[in-house]
Amino acid sequence: PSPATVDTADPAALARWQVRYLYELLGDRHSLLEALPTTESRDEGTRVLRGRMYGAIAAAYPALAGECRRRAAAEAGGRPAPTPSTARRTAPRRP
Repeated sequence: PSPATVDTADPAALARWQVRYLYELLGDRHSLLEALPTTESRDEGTRVLRGRMYGAIAAAYPALAGECRRRAAAEAGGRPAPTPSTARRTAPRRP
């Protein structure tokens, strides 16, 4: 088979590739996550960070917003990833 090109690729596949590429470019999220304690807070931190990364991609590239929403929901176990405003509302208050 011949390699896929922008002209011959399925638009959904192209969006997946583009979002994955941009997601990987956004930085070293692994070191941020490793700094969290290995409890539920790491799971929540992972979900929030991924949601924000996909949100940043969608804001910069509106044509990829649908794929960003799909990925964020899939990686959150079917639940939509929190937006920065909902993350603040649902975060536990500090004493």
